[in-house]
Amino acid sequence: MGKQYDRLHPLIRDAARGGLPDWAAMSSQRVAHAERVARLMRKWARAHGLRKSDRARWSAAGFLHDALKGVSPPRLRKEFDLARDCPDPVLHGPACAVRLEEEGIDDKPFLRAVAHHTTGHPKLDLLGQSLYLADYLDPGRRSGRARRQRLRSRLPDEMDDVLPIVAAAKIGTLLEGRLQIPKVTVEFWTRIAQGR
Repeated sequence: MGKQYDRLHPLIRDAARGGLPDWAAMSSQRVAHAERVARLMRKWARAHGLRKSDRARWSAAGFLHDALKGVSPPRLRKEFDLARDCPDPVLHGPACAVRLEEEGIDDKPFLRAVAHHTTGHPKLDLLGQSLYLADYLDPGRRSGRARRQRLRSRLPDEMDDVLPIVAAAKIGTLLEGRLQIPKVTVEFWTRIAQGR
């Protein structure tokens, strides 16, 4: 058990304990959000009976997912080679994954989870799906507080039922705002709507 943990990238081990890299750009409110998401991720990882190294990965993903949220979309586009069709509000996820990879993290499921925590992705594994849900169901979010709490109370046991509810809500928000739905989100929805 300890050997797997020791093999984790130091940045992941540090983030699992609440440490941010020096390049992180997060407001104090955003850090508080990341801490709440990391707590949910730790709780769900424990409930799944995951080993220490995987619990650390889950916690780190929760803490790091918004590490570049405080950087403007134009600057993210300038500094990182990001897909042109990626909408500005979600650029921080892919940019953060690129930065983590530049730091030497080669854990593809972890990087995919961080990159697509907002949009979803058809190849998200249990870690990625959990981060997608934890970000949306953060207990600190004010809108729909009671509804979010009801959905959180069903996790992690009923993930297969809660995941499409959250995805539909997120897609509905985009539709209501007449905003672009990323192609990857459509692919994610197609996957989960087919029962995976």
